[in-house]
Amino acid sequence: MRTRRFRWLIAIAWVAIAMPRASAEPGDALSQIPLAHDAPRDVAVATDDTLWIVDSGARQVVHLSADGSEILGTITTGDFGANEPTGVALAADSSLHIVDNAGLKIWHREADGTAAASVPVIDLGALGLSDPLGVDLLASGNLLVVDGFDGLMSLCEIKSDGTSLESSISTLGLGIFSPQGVAVAGDGTLWVSESDSPLLYHLSASGSLLGFVDLSGLGVVEPRGLGDCPDTTLWTIDGDSATLHHHTVAGVATGTPSEIAFCENVGLGLTGVVGVTRDPYGNAWVVDATTHRVHRLSADASASLFSFDHTPWGSDISDIDIAPSGLIYLTDSVNSTVQILAPDASSTIGSFEATDIGATQITAIALDPDSTLWAVDASSLSVRHRSLDGSVGLGSFSLNPITFTAPRDIEVSPSGTLWIANAAGAASALHQLERDGTANALVPTLPVGASLEITSPQSIAVLDDGDILVIDSTQSLMTSVEGPPPTIAQVIHVDGAMPLGVSASDELVLVFDQPVTLAGTLESDDISLSEPGDSLGAFSASSNPMNPTHITLTLGAGASLTVPGSGTGSTAVDVSATIEPGDIIDSSTGTPVSASSPRDVQFAMIPSGTVAIGPAGGTVSVVVSSDAVYIEHSLAIAPGALGSTEYFSLSVPTLSTGLVNAVELSPGNLDFLNTDSTLTLGYTVHDLHNGEGGDEMAMRIHQIEDLGGGLLQATPLPGLQIVDPVADTVTAPMPSTDPLGLDTSPSIFATLPLDTVDDRSIIIEESGGGAGGGAAARLSGEPGEAILTVGLNGLYTEHQIVFPGYVEAPEGIIVTLRESNIFERYGFPPSSGCIFTLEASTDIPTPVEITIEFLDFPGSGDIVELDGELGARSQMRLVQRLSLSEALDFHDEFPASVTANSTVITGLVTPFTNEGFAVYGLASNPNASIPVELAIFTAD
Repeated sequence: MRTRRFRWLIAIAWVAIAMPRASAEPGDALSQIPLAHDAPRDVAVATDDTLWIVDSGARQVVHLSADGSEILGTITTGDFGANEPTGVALAADSSLHIVDNAGLKIWHREADGTAAASVPVIDLGALGLSDPLGVDLLASGNLLVVDGFDGLMSLCEIKSDGTSLESSISTLGLGIFSPQGVAVAGDGTLWVSESDSPLLYHLSASGSLLGFVDLSGLGVVEPRGLGDCPDTTLWTIDGDSATLHHHTVAGVATGTPSEIAFCENVGLGLTGVVGVTRDPYGNAWVVDATTHRVHRLSADASASLFSFDHTPWGSDISDIDIAPSGLIYLTDSVNSTVQILAPDASSTIGSFEATDIGATQITAIALDPDSTLWAVDASSLSVRHRSLDGSVGLGSFSLNPITFTAPRDIEVSPSGTLWIANAAGAASALHQLERDGTANALVPTLPVGASLEITSPQSIAVLDDGDILVIDSTQSLMTSVEGPPPTIAQVIHVDGAMPLGVSASDELVLVFDQPVTLAGTLESDDISLSEPGDSLGAFSASSNPMNPTHITLTLGAGASLTVPGSGTGSTAVDVSATIEPGDIIDSSTGTPVSASSPRDVQFAMIPSGTVAIGPAGGTVSVVVSSDAVYIEHSLAIAPGALGSTEYFSLSVPTLSTGLVNAVELSPGNLDFLNTDSTLTLGYTVHDLHNGEGGDEMAMRIHQIEDLGGGLLQATPLPGLQIVDPVADTVTAPMPSTDPLGLDTSPSIFATLPLDTVDDRSIIIEESGGGAGGGAAARLSGEPGEAILTVGLNGLYTEHQIVFPGYVEAPEGIIVTLRESNIFERYGFPPSSGCIFTLEASTDIPTPVEITIEFLDFPGSGDIVELDGELGARSQMRLVQRLSLSEALDFHDEFPASVTANSTVITGLVTPFTNEGFAVYGLASNPNASIPVELAIFTAD
């Protein structure tokens, strides 16, 4: 069973040591995500009738099921240097021979993409070929390669070890002037296609013409790749429609299916992507200029979770950005306007033009986590810093005309620096600037043109781990480029005894701009301090299991630091340039951290002192100061909540929690007379890395309890909590912390992200002696109803299972309601979180009553159809699967109902009798009828 985050059990002394993957230098392409699978060039058919297809545009070889409905695997050819794959042949051992037209090579790869042991590369250029296209294997084991129009226009037999050109057959004398594909039939004869006519040519093994087949009746205009099937039928690729056709040797369509529309079955078919961004939930959004649509993509970019037509707001949209609040910003660079849409793109919230922000042209914008806006003006080569609505100017700077010849997009990194993409062919680069426009001293430039062949970087998006997504509009390719090495973004002094100064046992938290691993030992000379005489003393360093961006330095004897309020400013801290490369590394790449701009020490928070609050109510908060990271913490006590005056304070916890945003509230035995008081805590972008977090809208205030032995327990406060992604705060109702008044110690609170489901189990047995007896007992009014609910420590709290005819018992059937894993989620909407798995130690033959909650706050992605398209709330229906091999089953008879805080669907469903297993979720059924009253409401 997977490790649970909630309830949080925190081992204070635990240190995580992760094994890094191979080190990569900044600028290396880590992965490439094809947005347009629309250039199939060749096909090979396996003995099980599955298909291997070369997609030249996406630089991939895709393994499809026989009917084309399922992607069984992909090989990204660019990973091993094949940048223009044009042909594929399948050997008897299931290894692949892949032709690279650009590199004039044949790459021999295993089915998983790894290099084959025998003859991994054949140099076709050395054998005289200059336009290698299709390929197949002869019975001898030699390779038959088509050398096309820009080459010999021949069928070339290459020795299996690649050492010689054995023979060639010229296609000119046969009237084949643009040969494309070749397939070797089981009888040794050859089939050849050419792109200038809808004909397939049938040749003898020696190259004499035996006949031809006209495929125009199948709609084939431009035949390219060919694949011979074990049953002697053929698959032919039509390059004009990017469609595969299955037919007999007489040209008659056959098989089920007889056609596979490649770009519809593989990938997204986004051929004109010009803009990309990330939303607060980590999803990528792209603008497709060809179809004039905006798409929100799944995490692996394999599906569009939500899309809309952008033409109502302009036909020339070239850039997209998502605000922390979920608002959608669309930039029309042709008309220099920005449209601001509601999160569901249903309406316009506002707009502004270039003249409104003092610019000549708006080329692109970026939305800053600090809720401001940056705009690039390519006409005047300048950058404007504005308020989110564009109305208030916050500054500007000019771009160097030598460096920036064609600025295309701007983005803000997690550390606050600016990235601007400059499209200049082979000289294209990503430039990192400070917020005043000066070049970043550590990594001012990431070249992407000549080294990565990203010659037209149209749009970029910066990821949480510092990597950068780049859209190359000429290739319809989204490429992930490794960003700069990790650097320190903040240095936070955590002292439960403040403001009494710096002493041993105080914590100095180094916050990096991306997740890191402490893989070595830190010495005093590994950390630089700007102020003479400052020292960390005999300090110790540890990773923080609560946050992978944090390294905690516990100060030792002799520590002396210049901190805010000392009268002389603050010491600035950085890692030293001489730090051992393996001491602190990027958690995902193994890249060593780097010295950059030293960061001034800040306090975690500054207490405002003790505040007396009486029956009239009032607020206790922390000091708002640039010397503190957290300035939003506050407790608002409602009028009438107190019967007498109490003295309150908010301070840094004396207990080490590993959470720099934790706050200690005194007194700890609060029991308010009404429920209107609230606690508000702030968080930063770096706090979203807690545990498996990253979803800003899942942040919740938790109460931290000391269990002893170095273990802490974190439990979310009950009631509706409100996340404000603009202010970076979470507000929760505060009825009491210890209603019995038994604990007089201060209470500790912190913000942490929730998991989706808080797993729970119960043990049940039949009531009334058997399934039928249990049901009879229930109908007669006798007890007989066991209820399994999830815990309150997850994002979804309304999930529930009722077992008619069963009661809870000390022993019997163990039933667990838990979060679904990736395999159990398969087929459900990729973005949906309202999915859970039910497991029992044996089958349960009677129907069970299922209640499933779904959320509709921006970004949750619950209200979607099974294929990921945006759905209708009123068409949400219960979906179940009693076996991983069966299709999903809609229950249209159960409509949604609204509870106080969310929407649920309840229904009595089929028993689960497949080894005590079932998966339940919700999705919008486009075929479900919409009630009249809901239809009127929706129209309104």
